Amino acid sequence: MTNSNSKHIQPNKLINSNGMLVRDEYGSLDLHCWVEDNRGDVIYDPYFTVYDDIKKHWNCEGEPIRESMPDWKLLTDEAIAIKLEKGIKGDWDNPQPFECVMNSYSFCQAFEEYKFVVGRLGWKKQSGGIHWEFG
Repeated sequence: MTNSNSKHIQPNKLINSNGMLVRDEYGSLDLHCWVEDNRGDVIYDPYFTVYDDIKKHWNCEGEPIRESMPDWKLLTDEAIAIKLEKGIKGDWDNPQPFECVMNSYSFCQAFEEYKFVVGRLGWKKQSGGIHWEFG
C-alpha cells in the first residue's frame, strides 16, 4: 500500500511515541510488525516470553495493544531489502524475538492473501495510559 503523501514523507524524520527517531543512526528500527486478514483481525504476531518481562518492568497489564502507522512501512521496505541482500529471509514458522519485520514478512510471502502491517505495540499501564514498547 502506498500512502498518497509518501512523496512528502522523510523516512529519517519519522518520530516514535517517545519523541525519538523510528530509525536511529545505526539503522535500528523502533517499531512493530504483524499480519492482518482482510477484516483487520490480527492473524500472526508471535508472542515471546520476554514480553512478559517487559510488561512487568513497565508495570503494564493485559493484552498487547497495536496501532498501525502506515508511513513507517517505508522503513521496513528498506530493512527487508537489506536483509534479503544479505540472504536473511526470515522464517515465520520459527519466529525469533525482536525480528518482527522478517517474521511477518516471511509469513506474508507464504500466505499472500494477508496484509503486512507496520506500527507500534504496547500494553496498558497499571497507572493509566499506554506504554509503547515498540514504536
